[in-house]
Amino acid sequence: MKKLILLLVAVAVFLCALIFSAPQADDLSGTWTGKTVVPSGETDDLTMILEKTADGYKGKISDSLGLVTEAAIYSFVFKDNKVTLSFAINDGTEIAVELALTEGKLVGTWSDPGGESGSLELSKQK
Repeated sequence: MKKLILLLVAVAVFLCALIFSAPQADDLSGTWTGKTVVPSGETDDLTMILEKTADGYKGKISDSLGLVTEAAIYSFVFKDNKVTLSFAINDGTEIAVELALTEGKLVGTWSDPGGESGSLELSKQK
């Protein structure tokens, strides 16, 4: 009987270790900051705030040059460590963003309907 109890305890410990060591889904919630270069050639500091909801993520984005003032993020998709999203800058121009979650950073590009684009890298703030 003691052997059976010890075996059950050992199996339970093993299963708990297995569950807690399994990779956890990445949670993008929080504040992300980074830089990009805008068409004028200026470096622009970006801040993106994301919140996880039952339907996915919602959030807002703003910048240091005043081109984007807490713009709502829409069309947010996070699948297979890739993020796509859109937002509108203050003049109404839609910006499309494609990012990959790589080593804890979101790295990719933004583009507008006029053909302008640039690289973008965001890091999650602790």
